[in-house]
Amino acid sequence: MSLLFVMMPETHATSSTVGTSTTSSVFKYSFQRHGFYANGLFWIFYSDGTNLVYRTTRDGGSWSAARTIRSSNLGYLDPIWFDGKHAHRVHTCDTTGFTVTYQRGTPNSDSSITWSPLQIILPAGGTYYPAFITVDTGGYPWIIYRRSDGSGTYPFVIKSSTNDGTWVNATGFPQQLSTTSADWSVEIVPLRVRKVLAIYALGGIAIRARVWNGSAWGRETATTSSPRSGIYQSAVAEGDTVHLVFLESKSHDIIHTRYAYSNNSWNTGSTVAHSASPASSPQLSMNLVNGSLLLSVFWLEAKSMWNESHASHLGLVRSVRPQICYDSSARGIWTGTRCKITDVNGGSGLSAFYLGFAGRIAVFYVVSRGSAYDVKCMFLAPGEDP
Repeated sequence: MSLLFVMMPETHATSSTVGTSTTSSVFKYSFQRHGFYANGLFWIFYSDGTNLVYRTTRDGGSWSAARTIRSSNLGYLDPIWFDGKHAHRVHTCDTTGFTVTYQRGTPNSDSSITWSPLQIILPAGGTYYPAFITVDTGGYPWIIYRRSDGSGTYPFVIKSSTNDGTWVNATGFPQQLSTTSADWSVEIVPLRVRKVLAIYALGGIAIRARVWNGSAWGRETATTSSPRSGIYQSAVAEGDTVHLVFLESKSHDIIHTRYAYSNNSWNTGSTVAHSASPASSPQLSMNLVNGSLLLSVFWLEAKSMWNESHASHLGLVRSVRPQICYDSSARGIWTGTRCKITDVNGGSGLSAFYLGFAGRIAVFYVVSRGSAYDVKCMFLAPGEDP
């Protein structure tokens, strides 16, 4: 078993152990975000099996002690968003009758976080799961989530009318995005001038999206192909262009497609990798290298091992394959050569930074050790413009 990654010339990768957990769901969903860079530190948030904790590092090698935020036994219940100054977090639960809470914090250079008061923004009564949080260019937080109750399961969006760390529901929110009841996976990314794009995905059908133009929702638009599962997708926004990757439903190719606000549509897309594994869960990161956009895709590659003499199934091999794209014109030209890091052993979680910081993109993955799981980190430093 190996960790595979793609490197551009003059790229250097380092790997380190962040901490341990008793749950395999340290991250789980590739469309969510769990880390960022701020005040000279890299920050990662995850579940240790009992609590939501975070750790920091300055050099990528030595990590701080874990600091507890709240009880949380599943990492995907607590996604994080960093707006360049503040960390925003939302907590949901996959059990009926729990509230949804929001909190904003200021990361400090000593690894502490100064949190605003915790607020309940959605009352008990439905199942709100899973969620994604973002912040628009005006500093106003948005949360997209899937709500299940007696009437069905639908994607909803809620936003705050305040940007000071408190939460006041904006007039007319929450708003339902689709009238189709299904187990949608949801994501929302910021565009220019307080616009956002809400994305909701379901296995076997084209990925849906609606844009908020600053005052109202636009018409629904869809990708030209469909994902194998709604959870196997990830997006980043560059201005008013959104880049999306997902695992295609039939070929299991990893597809990259772009949304343009100017015509409210997705292009036909390009292939990042052919015939990935049926459970490959890609996550997309972006960075700027000498003013040019660099997209990085990380995904879980799973293969079955077979005993040739008895043809009996022995186990599942998982690895992480980062693919790097250098694309100054955003044309979707994927390049790179693969190398191996041999420290992946049965892990299932994956998370990468939305945006590269300090010349690095970080990817976090999970290594199984029986009943325990190591949280590992790899840094990619793109370096000079290749």
